[in-house]
Amino acid sequence: MIEKLRLEGPTAEDWNRASSVVSSDRLAAALQPRQRVIDLWLARPELPAPSLEAMRAFAASYLRDDSLLIIAARPPRADAPVRAGTRDPRAKSRGQGSP
Repeated sequence: MIEKLRLEGPTAEDWNRASSVVSSDRLAAALQPRQRVIDLWLARPELPAPSLEAMRAFAASYLRDDSLLIIAARPPRADAPVRAGTRDPRAKSRGQGSP
């Protein structure tokens, strides 16, 4: 999927979908009084949306194999020894249960 995005870039449909999500998020934030006060206090300028060509250039530049870090997360094995400084996530903490 990342390779396809790097080679072809986002489509106009992808860009339109992302733009509508950003617009609705900005509207929701504008309706929150606390958020409006924070934005006013911080004086953050509203950044314009990047163009579709800018998004394609970003994908081509930054979604290369040498710039990606892929992490495979696996659940702990039941027979694995417990290392020092770690605890079993299934164990109850001291604050739970009876004394």
